[in-house]
Amino acid sequence: MRRLAPAASLAVALTLALALAALPARALADDDARVAASAEVGAFDRDFALGVYYSNWSGSYGSSGVGFKIRWEPLDELGIELVSEVLSVDTGGSGDRTIIPAGFSLYVPIALTGGVRVRPIAGLCTMLSFGEGKDGTASNDVLFGVHAGVGAEVALTG
Repeated sequence: MRRLAPAASLAVALTLALALAALPARALADDDARVAASAEVGAFDRDFALGVYYSNWSGSYGSSGVGFKIRWEPLDELGIELVSEVLSVDTGGSGDRTIIPAGFSLYVPIALTGGVRVRPIAGLCTMLSFGEGKDGTASNDVLFGVHAGVGAEVALTG
């Protein structure tokens, strides 16, 4: 089993620490009060949300793995999202590669209907990449970048 390099371990630990720092007690208390006040709370009516998911990238850099998202909307007009994944990359038989993308984003939620909204989004991201060729040669990279785009959310429940 491969061990993460010290710099990679530190980066993962810092990502998790930032994720925990984004869990303000006020947001949790607001959600608890809303749940107590109403048996049914709409998907977009919560200030705080956690998500775990499976991810599969296709194309020339195919990979699959698991990820998580932490979302906090301190204002109706602003949301903050932390995301990270751990992915195993298909290298076409040339060795093993694991990538860990992690990012921080700000977004503006815009409701189109009660169950659909769009989100212009912008943020910062990093990708830790750890590989080992069949000959034992290590290939480790840390990439940094910015991202921007538009996303859509569809509520599946009330």
